Amino acid sequence: MQLGLGIRWRSIFVLVVLWIMAPLVACVLGYVLTRTFDRICRFEGDGMALVISRLLVIVGAVASVAMGANDVSNATAVFLSIHMAGPLFSGVLGGLGLALGVLTWGRPLLERVAFDVVRMDRVMATAAQSVQALVVLVAVSFGYFTSMNQALIGAMAGTGLARGRQTIQTKQVFGILRGWLIGPAAGFFITYLSVWAIVAITG
Repeated sequence: MQLGLGIRWRSIFVLVVLWIMAPLVACVLGYVLTRTFDRICRFEGDGMALVISRLLVIVGAVASVAMGANDVSNATAVFLSIHMAGPLFSGVLGGLGLALGVLTWGRPLLERVAFDVVRMDRVMATAAQSVQALVVLVAVSFGYFTSMNQALIGAMAGTGLARGRQTIQTKQVFGILRGWLIGPAAGFFITYLSVWAIVAITG
């Protein structure tokens, strides 16, 4: 608004609804899928352990594809909106940045998600990764983006509830929820004040 540019409030509303619904839907699906996997493994016996391990690798790869489809657009779509670059260049630049982030600052977050949110086994991990990929890819297929983090944390919470609340690190989960509330509001005000300062300085 500081620059007098139009805001598409309908799109903002849809994204807010997705932002709210994604972790809730992921939680329900995580719960259902974990229970389903548990029943299948119970009937099929020990042979399912190898199948689950291989499935986990596959859904991990699919979730990574979903991250590329979702998060790279979040980071580089602005290049298209200001006609600075096309989709191919923006996608390549975003992909390189994504890889660099994994190799540099990604490890602490990887360890936190792996160990500090829900105590998981292979079945739970497979269910959570499957749900994360499904939720994000469905949103992307309709031309909308959502949070990979929210989809995964919601799915992990669902898998934890399927096994009992004792598997969930409640303190960490509430800390993440608090960050979800603070992040968008802080981003809005910081951006607004930054634009206001730039306009004031440059006239």
